[in-house]
Amino acid sequence: MYLITQHHFILKESLDDRMNDCAYKVYNGDISAFDWIDENLRQSVFKKTLKYKFDYYDREDALQDMMELALRLCYKYNPELGNYRHYVSKAITYELMKLYHRMTDYGLSEVIKSVQDITFETGDHRNRMQDNPLDIIIYEENKSHILNNRKVCSPLERKIVYYCNYGYQIKEISEKLCVSEKAIVNSLHRVRRKRKK
Repeated sequence: MYLITQHHFILKESLDDRMNDCAYKVYNGDISAFDWIDENLRQSVFKKTLKYKFDYYDREDALQDMMELALRLCYKYNPELGNYRHYVSKAITYELMKLYHRMTDYGLSEVIKSVQDITFETGDHRNRMQDNPLDIIIYEENKSHILNNRKVCSPLERKIVYYCNYGYQIKEISEKLCVSEKAIVNSLHRVRRKRKK
Protein backbone atom coordinates (compact mmCIF):
# COMPACT_ATOMS: atom_id res chain seq x y z
CA MET A 1 0.00 0.00 0.00
CA TYR A 2 1.28 3.45 -0.91
CA LEU A 3 1.18 6.57 1.21
CA ILE A 4 0.07 9.24 -1.24
CA THR A 5 -0.15 12.23 1.01
CA GLN A 6 0.13 13.09 4.62
CA HIS A 7 -1.36 16.16 6.31
CA HIS A 8 -0.17 17.65 9.56
CA PHE A 9 -2.31 20.25 11.30
CA ILE A 10 -0.60 22.38 13.88
CA LEU A 11 -2.92 24.41 16.04
CA LYS A 12 -1.12 27.24 17.70
CA GLU A 13 -3.02 29.14 20.28
CA SER A 14 -2.06 31.04 23.33
CA LEU A 15 -3.05 29.64 26.69
CA ASP A 16 -2.51 33.10 28.14
CA ASP A 17 -5.90 34.25 26.87
CA ARG A 18 -7.36 36.79 29.27
CA MET A 19 -10.82 35.27 28.79
CA ASN A 20 -9.53 32.06 30.40
CA ASP A 21 -8.29 34.02 33.39
CA CYS A 22 -11.59 35.86 33.78
CA ALA A 23 -13.59 32.62 33.49
CA TYR A 24 -11.39 31.05 36.15
CA LYS A 25 -11.89 34.08 38.41
CA VAL A 26 -15.67 33.76 38.00
CA TYR A 27 -15.35 30.05 38.82
CA ASN A 28 -13.56 31.01 42.04
CA GLY A 29 -16.28 33.49 43.02
CA ASP A 30 -15.20 36.84 41.53
CA ILE A 31 -18.38 37.64 39.57
CA SER A 32 -17.10 41.08 38.54
CA ALA A 33 -14.59 39.37 36.23
CA PHE A 34 -17.51 38.40 34.00
CA ASP A 35 -17.91 42.06 32.96
CA TRP A 36 -14.79 41.78 30.79
CA ILE A 37 -16.07 38.53 29.24
CA ASP A 38 -19.46 40.11 28.56
CA GLU A 39 -17.89 43.15 26.94
CA ASN A 40 -15.67 41.07 24.63
CA LEU A 41 -18.06 38.20 23.90
CA ARG A 42 -21.37 40.02 23.35
CA GLN A 43 -20.48 41.34 19.88
CA SER A 44 -19.51 37.92 18.56
CA VAL A 45 -22.66 36.36 20.04
CA PHE A 46 -24.75 39.09 18.39
CA LYS A 47 -23.15 38.21 15.04
CA LYS A 48 -24.07 34.56 15.61
CA THR A 49 -27.72 35.54 16.17
CA LEU A 50 -27.78 37.26 12.77
CA LYS A 51 -27.47 33.85 11.16
CA TYR A 52 -31.04 33.04 12.22
CA LYS A 53 -34.29 34.77 11.27
CA PHE A 54 -35.07 36.24 14.67
CA ASP A 55 -37.10 39.41 14.92
CA TYR A 56 -35.74 42.29 17.01
CA TYR A 57 -37.24 41.13 20.32
CA ASP A 58 -36.38 37.47 19.86
CA ARG A 59 -32.81 38.42 18.96
CA GLU A 60 -32.51 40.49 22.15
CA ASP A 61 -33.93 37.61 24.20
CA ALA A 62 -31.59 35.12 22.52
CA LEU A 63 -28.61 37.39 23.17
CA GLN A 64 -29.51 37.69 26.86
CA ASP A 65 -30.02 33.92 27.14
CA MET A 66 -26.66 33.22 25.54
CA MET A 67 -24.84 35.66 27.82
CA GLU A 68 -26.49 33.96 30.79
CA LEU A 69 -25.30 30.64 29.37
CA ALA A 70 -21.77 32.08 29.11
CA LEU A 71 -21.92 32.96 32.80
CA ARG A 72 -23.10 29.46 33.72
CA LEU A 73 -20.32 27.93 31.60
CA CYS A 74 -17.75 29.84 33.66
CA TYR A 75 -18.69 27.64 36.61
CA LYS A 76 -18.18 24.47 34.52
CA TYR A 77 -14.92 25.60 32.94
CA ASN A 78 -11.85 23.44 33.49
CA PRO A 79 -8.63 25.24 32.38
CA GLU A 80 -6.80 21.95 31.82
CA LEU A 81 -9.22 20.91 29.06
CA GLY A 82 -8.70 23.92 26.78
CA ASN A 83 -9.66 27.51 26.09
CA TYR A 84 -12.83 28.99 27.55
CA ARG A 85 -13.29 31.04 24.36
CA HIS A 86 -13.64 27.87 22.23
CA TYR A 87 -15.77 26.11 24.82
CA VAL A 88 -18.28 28.95 25.11
CA SER A 89 -18.32 29.60 21.36
CA LYS A 90 -19.25 26.01 20.51
CA ALA A 91 -21.82 25.81 23.29
CA ILE A 92 -23.48 29.09 22.24
CA THR A 93 -23.57 28.06 18.56
CA TYR A 94 -25.29 24.81 19.49
CA GLU A 95 -27.74 26.46 21.92
CA LEU A 96 -28.69 29.16 19.39
CA MET A 97 -29.45 26.48 16.82
CA LYS A 98 -31.61 24.60 19.35
CA LEU A 99 -33.42 27.80 20.35
CA TYR A 100 -34.17 28.73 16.74
CA HIS A 101 -35.50 25.27 15.88
CA ARG A 102 -37.60 25.22 19.04
CA MET A 103 -39.12 28.58 18.13
CA THR A 104 -39.86 27.60 14.53
CA ASP A 105 -41.23 24.18 15.49
CA TYR A 106 -43.71 25.64 17.96
CA GLY A 107 -44.38 28.88 16.07
CA LEU A 108 -43.16 31.06 18.92
CA SER A 109 -41.51 33.73 16.80
CA GLU A 110 -43.47 36.94 16.45
CA VAL A 111 -44.40 39.02 13.45
CA ILE A 112 -42.94 42.54 13.69
CA LYS A 113 -45.50 45.33 13.63
CA SER A 114 -45.09 49.00 14.27
CA VAL A 115 -45.93 50.31 17.73
CA GLN A 116 -48.94 52.24 16.44
CA ASP A 117 -50.59 49.14 14.93
CA ILE A 118 -50.34 46.79 17.89
CA THR A 119 -53.33 46.32 20.15
CA PHE A 120 -54.04 43.24 22.17
CA GLU A 121 -57.61 42.94 20.94
CA THR A 122 -57.49 43.62 17.21
CA GLY A 123 -55.02 41.18 16.11
CA ASP A 124 -51.46 40.54 15.56
CA HIS A 125 -52.54 37.02 16.53
CA ARG A 126 -51.43 34.64 13.85
CA ASN A 127 -53.88 31.96 12.64
CA ARG A 128 -56.65 33.00 14.99
CA MET A 129 -60.13 32.07 13.79
CA GLN A 130 -62.91 34.17 15.28
CA ASP A 131 -65.64 32.34 13.35
CA ASN A 132 -65.43 29.23 15.47
CA PRO A 133 -67.38 29.65 18.77
CA LEU A 134 -65.01 27.26 20.53
CA ASP A 135 -62.05 29.52 19.66
CA ILE A 136 -63.90 32.53 21.06
CA ILE A 137 -64.65 30.68 24.33
CA ILE A 138 -61.03 29.53 24.67
CA TYR A 139 -59.82 33.07 23.96
CA GLU A 140 -62.11 34.52 26.66
CA GLU A 141 -61.01 31.90 29.19
CA ASN A 142 -57.37 32.59 28.38
CA LYS A 143 -57.91 36.31 28.76
CA SER A 144 -59.64 35.94 32.13
CA HIS A 145 -56.89 33.54 33.24
CA ILE A 146 -54.27 36.17 32.40
CA LEU A 147 -56.13 39.02 34.07
CA ASN A 148 -57.04 37.14 37.26
CA ASN A 149 -54.05 34.91 37.92
CA ARG A 150 -51.12 36.69 39.56
CA LYS A 151 -48.77 33.79 38.87
CA VAL A 152 -49.11 34.10 35.09
CA CYS A 153 -48.41 37.80 34.49
CA SER A 154 -46.83 40.62 36.43
CA PRO A 155 -49.02 43.48 37.69
CA LEU A 156 -47.71 45.75 34.91
CA GLU A 157 -48.54 43.18 32.22
CA ARG A 158 -52.05 42.74 33.64
CA LYS A 159 -52.62 46.50 33.63
CA ILE A 160 -51.44 46.74 30.02
CA VAL A 161 -53.77 43.90 28.97
CA TYR A 162 -56.62 45.54 30.89
CA TYR A 163 -56.15 48.88 29.08
CA CYS A 164 -55.74 47.15 25.69
CA ASN A 165 -59.04 45.35 26.21
CA TYR A 166 -60.74 48.71 26.67
CA GLY A 167 -59.37 50.05 23.40
CA TYR A 168 -56.49 52.21 24.62
CA GLN A 169 -53.63 52.64 22.16
CA ILE A 170 -49.97 52.00 23.03
CA LYS A 171 -49.20 55.70 23.35
CA GLU A 172 -52.13 56.31 25.70
CA ILE A 173 -51.16 53.35 27.88
CA SER A 174 -47.55 54.57 28.08
CA GLU A 175 -48.76 58.00 29.26
CA LYS A 176 -51.16 56.45 31.76
CA LEU A 177 -48.63 54.04 33.28
CA CYS A 178 -45.57 56.31 32.85
CA VAL A 179 -43.74 53.58 30.94
CA SER A 180 -42.01 53.78 27.56
CA GLU A 181 -43.82 52.49 24.48
CA LYS A 182 -41.04 49.97 23.90
CA ALA A 183 -41.59 48.48 27.37
CA ILE A 184 -45.30 48.11 26.64
CA VAL A 185 -44.64 46.37 23.33
CA ASN A 186 -42.16 44.02 25.05
CA SER A 187 -44.76 43.27 27.72
CA LEU A 188 -47.35 42.43 25.08
CA HIS A 189 -44.89 40.07 23.41
CA ARG A 190 -44.29 38.34 26.75
CA VAL A 191 -48.03 38.04 27.39
CA ARG A 192 -48.50 36.50 23.96
CA ARG A 193 -45.85 33.91 24.63
CA LYS A 194 -47.47 33.06 27.97
CA ARG A 195 -50.84 32.64 26.27
CA LYS A 196 -49.35 30.14 23.82
CA LYS A 197 -47.95 27.92 26.58
